Amino acid sequence: MQTKEELIKLSYDHPIMFFDGDCVFCSEVFKSMIHWDKEEKYRFGTLQSPACNALRNELNIEEDLDSVLLLVNGQMKIKSDVGIHMLNVMPWYYFPFQLIKLFPKSLRDWAYDVFARLRYRLFGQEEQCIIPTPEIKQRFV
Repeated sequence: MQTKEELIKLSYDHPIMFFDGDCVFCSEVFKSMIHWDKEEKYRFGTLQSPACNALRNELNIEEDLDSVLLLVNGQMKIKSDVGIHMLNVMPWYYFPFQLIKLFPKSLRDWAYDVFARLRYRLFGQEEQCIIPTPEIKQRFV
């Protein structure tokens, strides 16, 4: 396992996304990110991983925070800020989603929180965390 210092340093070249490995919706977003990230710039981990727990302690991120996390340039992004960052990787036809940037962060995060509370009911929960293929596994922290 990499140390929190190594992860923070890595995030300057390779943003690291931590997603809920138990959430069907989150796992699908992860699979989409793998597909869209043609340059293999991003690295990944689950919220349940030891690496994520070490970073949460270091960066004072509450353990029960119900959000995808993105460590980029040594800074942790949460909630709707992660979605906005992901728009940079998505294909051109997701361009209309760029309009979300026009909304105040408080409103974006409120909508994120509502969706986060409903996602298990809407999409279900995995029996186990996603098991990456050998090619994808090299991109996990």
